[in-house]
Amino acid sequence: MNRIFLQRISFFNLPWWGLKIGFYIVYLVFIQIANSDGDSIGESMFVNTLVGLVMISIIEVSQYCLQLFFSEKHYMKALLIGSANYITLAIIAYYFLHESDNAVSTQIWNKDIEASWKLFLGNFNKFYLTFVKYAVILTLLRQVLSFVRMNVHKGKRIVSVVNRGNQGIGDMPTERPDQFEFFFDGHRTMKFKAGKTIYALDIFTTVYLEVNDEITTIYRVNGVPLKVKIPLSKFREWLPKDRFFQIHKSRIIAIHYLLCETNGHVYMNYYEKTPLKLGNQERYPQYKAWKERNLLQNNKKRFSNGENENL
Repeated sequence: MNRIFLQRISFFNLPWWGLKIGFYIVYLVFIQIANSDGDSIGESMFVNTLVGLVMISIIEVSQYCLQLFFSEKHYMKALLIGSANYITLAIIAYYFLHESDNAVSTQIWNKDIEASWKLFLGNFNKFYLTFVKYAVILTLLRQVLSFVRMNVHKGKRIVSVVNRGNQGIGDMPTERPDQFEFFFDGHRTMKFKAGKTIYALDIFTTVYLEVNDEITTIYRVNGVPLKVKIPLSKFREWLPKDRFFQIHKSRIIAIHYLLCETNGHVYMNYYEKTPLKLGNQERYPQYKAWKERNLLQNNKKRFSNGENENL
């Protein structure tokens, strides 16, 4: 399956939360259809919906605990939240099933069987672990989807460069790049301290950084620009070298959000109306080498498509 074909599949462009909501809706409908037996249709639908919401809560909390455990390395917090969720649901479920007479206990638990914590917990553990497994599956699917999106959209991030005579020499797509999700990527968030304040910067939604009077302003995809009293040189040391290039003594850009270069300025996605002046390119060989490499790749593609200007 090639990249162009994948780009045309709308499924890969849907936000993760939209896909997950769709999954939950389908699952709730399946529960209603599979458990429609009973004297009262209304009661049956109510019980099925309630059980479905409990299932969703287990999946959501379990996914959050997985994120805390693997991505953010908050092991104790993940353990406490997971344990609290399990204990709370177990106590509530036992009360509804065995300590009160209601529609839920009537439809779910066989009253001929004596209620005991040991018997209840055996069944509840199977129920709970089933949806913890679902959480693991959804987490892995999210990772796969993020990987596919990242590779599918690589072609969208190559920019169109304009030469001195304002003649296009590399007409590559310049579409606004999507925001990708990286669930188990430990390098997505960069934490730093300015004064007494601790910041957590999402580097995958950072477009460019600019320093003025010792104040570095961080321009992001969403939200108000963040201003911190930290030298730009420090950010140059901390930020990933394959994603952020310095193009001027007072400016660093995220190369993945670069839209185009023209007349000594670059323009960034999400800040298309703001020209950013380039410095002496000999002083910033990383950006120069990246641009020459992409121009060479672009010329090869044009030649392979029969677009040889010398013919």
